Amino acid sequence: MFRYFFLLIFCLILFGCDIEEDASTEPLDPPSKIEFQSMGLEGLIINQFEKSVFDDSITAATSAGVFILNNSSDWQLISNDDWYVRDVVSLYPEHLIASVSVNENEFLYETRNNGASWEIISTNFGGPNPQPTSELYEPANRLMFDDTLGVLYAVGYGVLAKSDDFGITWQELSGEWQTFATGLFTLLKMPASSEIWFGGQNAIEGALLRSFDENTLETINYTSVVDVLESPSSVKSINLVGSNKERVVVSGEGGIVFSDDSGESWAALIEDENSRFYFDLVELGTSNLLVTSSWAKNFDSSQPLILEVSSDGGGSWHKYTLDDNDLFGGVWSLTFKESEEFFIVYLGLYKGGVFQVQIPKDFVN
Repeated sequence: MFRYFFLLIFCLILFGCDIEEDASTEPLDPPSKIEFQSMGLEGLIINQFEKSVFDDSITAATSAGVFILNNSSDWQLISNDDWYVRDVVSLYPEHLIASVSVNENEFLYETRNNGASWEIISTNFGGPNPQPTSELYEPANRLMFDDTLGVLYAVGYGVLAKSDDFGITWQELSGEWQTFATGLFTLLKMPASSEIWFGGQNAIEGALLRSFDENTLETINYTSVVDVLESPSSVKSINLVGSNKERVVVSGEGGIVFSDDSGESWAALIEDENSRFYFDLVELGTSNLLVTSSWAKNFDSSQPLILEVSSDGGGSWHKYTLDDNDLFGGVWSLTFKESEEFFIVYLGLYKGGVFQVQIPKDFVN
């Protein structure tokens, strides 16, 4: 009897181990189905989206003007179509400022009637002449408005600057006008803080990430981010994620990195061995649901559209690919809206217009 008992125990252990091993190697069920839908503006470069806090509209800064998407699926051109728009920012209802390049000349344009008419802002952005002129001395690569303080911020080649009068007069905060550098491309004001973080690429094609404290006037250079991002590289976006927005996430060439200790140390969230450019990342709601996309540096050839989604805060990722031989599928900008059941993500492509995907709110990798 004892012999059968021990034989039974042996079989249970053997089969139990086999079952556990099979479960660990068995492919997971496929995640929720995600479909890509074209939203128009085919052939255009979508440099940046601006999601309005005053209504449900989205404004797009493109290679052929400023477009707005209201409660329909049709984009409306609200500027000249010969504008190469680097960025557009919403200040107040119907009040927009755009950084525009026309025939290799740089301007700031302003509308107070949602694009029905625009005026050039006479400004001293870029210096060194303190007197305002219609043409900028260097491009305003990215704009940001603090509606609490009524202050407009911008970055140029190597400078962070602010304006208290809607873009007319500018004060250097960090860096200098007309710096020899590739340029700064992004900035973010930390909530409940006097810090502004900004980044881009320096003169030797290295990633550049800094913060400026408006109270202490101190600039901090986060050199350790270069230890994780490859070189050459560049910083394309800075975001805060997590339930308390405590994690700093930096997107750039070669992947995405993060810091949980205010920039003291960095680790990889996504590493790409093919040096793809990650221009942005969005967190959908407060559920650790992250979405990003990227661009393979190729200005003249088509490429697939690749969407990467994580439901565990970046611990694991799933890729969705739209492979079309004629599609310029590299993504330069991201934003989203939400409905009762879905997050609606808008992807701004390089020469490919805008695509949309709907991600269920209960999405799991």
